[in-house]
Formats: sequence, structure tokens, C-alpha cells
Amino acid sequence: ESYHLVKNGGGMHVEIDAKVIEFHGEPACLNSIRDITKRKVAEEGLRQSQLEQRQVATALQESERTLRVLFDVIQSGIVQVDATGTVTFANQRMAEMFGTTLPDLIGTHYLSYVSPDQDRQADRGLKGLLRGETECIYSERHYRRADGSQFWGYLTGRRLLNAEGKLIGLVGTITDLTELRTAEEKRLKVEAQMLHVQKLESLGVLAGGIAHDFNNILLAIMGNASLALHRLPCDSAAVHHLHQIEAASRVLAALGCAE
Repeated sequence: ESYHLVKNGGGMHVEIDAKVIEFHGEPACLNSIRDITKRKVAEEGLRQSQLEQRQVATALQESERTLRVLFDVIQSGIVQVDATGTVTFANQRMAEMFGTTLPDLIGTHYLSYVSPDQDRQADRGLKGLLRGETECIYSERHYRRADGSQFWGYLTGRRLLNAEGKLIGLVGTITDLTELRTAEEKRLKVEAQMLHVQKLESLGVLAGGIAHDFNNILLAIMGNASLALHRLPCDSAAVHHLHQIEAASRVLAALGCAE
């Protein structure tokens, strides 16, 4: 095979077949030349197409590896289920959150990881998405791990459609709310303690005010009783009662000082 120039300035690929023959009793060379330009162009086009396909396949593999790394390092669980609710895809974080391995997670039913106190609510949400009653859902869910322990997660789920608009399944992300819930519970506990302290402080202020007013009243009673004793004769029948008023007032004043 060789490439030859032609008179019009172009070129052509040819295939030359030569063999030795006898011509008029003398050895001679018989050559046949065939134009294979179209075949060469077709072969080059095929090689180029195969090269592009390999490049595309390599790019897809790299993209898949990149996405897999992203899926595995993200802190939220990613899960995909089919029309029956069976898990068909998940990332490593999702398996860790459910307390199982990734191979064991694939093929199980999503609802098996929902806490019994929310399985009916979760089932309604799942079926609503599958029927197309809603395109997406956002909700806090109570989940249970493979060992029976439970945790709170924030679910974001939506319908997954193909290019023709047909349902492939559902895809969702689940974020573990355990630390957030624990922090919220601690915050509420601290707020309750602070409110209790404020109530005690208010009671203390109120008690102090009452004690102050009470002492003022006792001083008035004791002062008036003392004045009355000085003005009354010693043999007055009221003297005994005034002494009792003074004694009771001193007892009350002592109680107030003790408080």
C-alpha cells in the first residue's frame, strides 16, 4: 500500500499487487494497482471513532470514581430505592448511619430502618412520592440501626426520572441530627435552669420587700405599745395586754432577723 499524488494536486491511497510472469518467453513483472482511498478514509474514521469512544469511556470512569469518592466522604447518607422501596444504591456513610455494611444494605427495604413509631408516616411519604403526589419531601425521621439503637435524621427525598420522564426510583439524603438534638436538649435544659434561678431571685426580692414592710409595721406596733404604756397608769387593765403585744412583736422581729 502506498500514497500517490495525482495531477489535480490531490492524492490517493493505492494497493499494488506485483508478480513475475513470462511474457514472450521473457520474465516480466505484472502490476495491478487498485484505488483504496475510500477504504483508507473509512478505516481512519473508524480508528478515530474508536479513539473517541475510549476517551469517553476513560472520562466516564474517572467521573464515576470522582463521584464515588465524593459520595463516600460526604457527611450525609445518600440512598436510592426502586419502585418497591428496595435500596438499590447507597454510599458508605449511609451504611455507617444504619449500622451495617454497604453490601448488606443493598437489597434491603428502606422502611426496615425507620423506627416503629414513624413507620406509617414514612410509608405514606414513600408511596406519595412513588405515585407522584409530590415531587420532593423534607422531614425529620426517627431511624433505627441494625443493632436496634435509634437516631434522628433529616430526610430530603425526591423522585428520580429518566430522560423520557419515567420514574426510575427515589433518591434521598439523610443527615444525622444526633449531635444537633443533643445540643438542643442541653440548651433547653440550661434555659430551664436559668429560668428557675430567675424565679428564685424574683422570690428573694419579693421576700425581702415583704420582710422590710413587715418590720416597718412591727416597729409601728411596738412604738405605739411603748407610748401607750408610758401614758397609762400602772394599775390599768390594758397594761397587761400591751406587754403581751410588745412580747409578741419582739418574737416576730426575731423571726424576721433569723430569715
